[in-house]
Amino acid sequence: MTFVGMSMKLFTLKKSICLGPIFLFITISSSGQPKKVLFLGNSYTAAHNMPQLIAEAAKSTGDQIDVETNAMGGAKLKTHAEASIDYIKNQKWDFVVLQAQSQEPSFPLHQVQSETFPYAKKLCNEIRKNHACTKPLFFMTWGRKNGDAQNCQFWPPVCTYAGMDSMLRLRYQMMADSNKAALSPVSVVWRYLRKNYPDIELYDPDGSHPSENGSYAAACAFYTMILGKNPENISFLFSLDLQKAKKIQKTVRLLVYDSLEKWNAKRFRPKAQFTYIQQGSKIIFSNNSPNLDTLLHSWQWNFGDNSHDSSNLNPIHTYQANTDTFFKVQLIVKSCEQNDTFSHLVNFKKLAIKDFIDQKICVYPNPSYNKIYVERGSAKKSKFVLFSKSGKRITTGPIKAVSSSIDISFLPAGLYFLRIDHQIFKIQKE
Repeated sequence: MTFVGMSMKLFTLKKSICLGPIFLFITISSSGQPKKVLFLGNSYTAAHNMPQLIAEAAKSTGDQIDVETNAMGGAKLKTHAEASIDYIKNQKWDFVVLQAQSQEPSFPLHQVQSETFPYAKKLCNEIRKNHACTKPLFFMTWGRKNGDAQNCQFWPPVCTYAGMDSMLRLRYQMMADSNKAALSPVSVVWRYLRKNYPDIELYDPDGSHPSENGSYAAACAFYTMILGKNPENISFLFSLDLQKAKKIQKTVRLLVYDSLEKWNAKRFRPKAQFTYIQQGSKIIFSNNSPNLDTLLHSWQWNFGDNSHDSSNLNPIHTYQANTDTFFKVQLIVKSCEQNDTFSHLVNFKKLAIKDFIDQKICVYPNPSYNKIYVERGSAKKSKFVLFSKSGKRITTGPIKAVSSSIDISFLPAGLYFLRIDHQIFKIQKE
């Protein structure tokens, strides 16, 4: 890896290499459906057999986590992108944990963008290619106890623990967000413990690798992210005394369990939401469920009038009603054995005969870049209302006799709805 210094000379950043390949498979038997987790990391993951600590913690709360680990000393994400694909393809995992080499995410951004981020993306793509419901989970590691002395002269932000730790946190957050992945915020837990419980030594004597306390803290964070459960229920203490274990559990509960959404733990969970617009006897529905992914999610509509359900993304439904009526419409979004239902009373308004007069309206060009033109079958003046695809009113104005134009040059590209005389037109702005 290289860094461009102030003198414009090229330097090579040094990397610490330790331990050899470690391959582990642990199964802890208990009741319930087990979680299957693959760890791809290096000596930080392998220290004190941290994946097994997670399995033991789960066992103590009546849960089951089966783990498989490929931890190669000094391995980078590039190493795993080249050597661990067969592990990913081995079975359908619930989670695949990704840990970069302990220093590489803290390096200058241009180096991380060329030597780390592409391999994070490749691994996440391979994970989802193997099984769409597998959740990539990044292992946010910690800064070294006294910073990175090896690279301090080349890259000042890593000269201190706080600087290196902040860089690692930022880059792991970037990798998780850009790949729609979750984070196990171990470094956040460590920083809190360092500040509030300095009696708990988190490092081995080398000031880099985790002590037994440090690995236990990491295991509690992973337990919480994988199961979504309160770590204070863990009775497994490893080698720690009860007081230290409880301090660590309390910290993980505060920073991880109480903030699961912050670390993208619920990013894959379906959340149903929709809006609608009426056009004559028809209702145009828009499925604007958050984080909707057509590869991960399926959906089903019930229109509340004893008609057939629909699996269309944005259905158009015709109601047979002679008066103003409310219909309870349900949208169910499903993903990876989870589902969410959103119900809303749709106010269907029956239009009078006079509302259907003057139906000959032509809107063109569509799609359009700057202007759309409206031609009508009569000289009666009217008005238009322009809506976003979510149903939010954007602008309104008059429609002149016979022919008019509407400026849409100020709009970003996308889908819009134009209402004229109770008719609604889909408008595509390019």
